Amino acid sequence: QQIMEALNYKTLGTSHYDIALHVIQPLLKPYSEKIRSAVLKAATYLAKMVCHDYDVFNSFTYSQLAAGVIFVSFKIAEQLESGFKAEGRVKELGHKLLLSEA
Repeated sequence: QQIMEALNYKTLGTSHYDIALHVIQPLLKPYSEKIRSAVLKAATYLAKMVCHDYDVFNSFTYSQLAAGVIFVSFKIAEQLESGFKAEGRVKELGHKLLLSEA
């Protein structure tokens, strides 16, 4: 509570992790529990690791960080199940996160 009072209760509200989870969950519905679980665990781990690298964390927007977390998580899932194609999801992912193709 002291921290919140010191910040005058002003916090960002959304993080790259929140964005990643919001985008991932609907995309994973058609897949098995094994794939959903693996992707969510990988995304959680990667999102936490991004927070430890201050240069990376401050060099990209939350949407870009979320896209990176999701893409790497999808590549991991692709290794677990041959029917899961990460490349096919990239454009849909970019559209959802409003990223340019540059």
